Amino acid sequence: MNKQILVVIIMLLLTILYSCEKDNIEFDKSEYYLDKRDDKRYKIKQIGEEYWFLENLNYNNEGSTWYSNVEEYGDIYGRLYNWESAITACPPGWHLPTDEEWQKLEQYAGMTVQQSNSESWRGKDEGR
Repeated sequence: MNKQILVVIIMLLLTILYSCEKDNIEFDKSEYYLDKRDDKRYKIKQIGEEYWFLENLNYNNEGSTWYSNVEEYGDIYGRLYNWESAITACPPGWHLPTDEEWQKLEQYAGMTVQQSNSESWRGKDEGR
């Protein structure tokens, strides 16, 4: 049961945090983004037309915590955010992806438009 909870938490983390996406601002198009709020550095990559974080966000804001409240997990898994804190956790110029942006990412990974428009669990092994 604990393993299933951990998997669900990690999936939520990946969906919400890992996918912070860049708004249209100027930035150094290197392989890293430096979050000036706390000087943490994150790997980024252009996938399709968008830039995506390749690491879980680990920004400490109100409403966020670490898995099992263990601070060391922040460097491994990033932080867990409730909805309100997730909205404000992304660095300036970045945002959580819209469903349309997420669908473009899924299509880039190999899903069809019909699969990405599905409202249930979608995909099989795209991106492998």
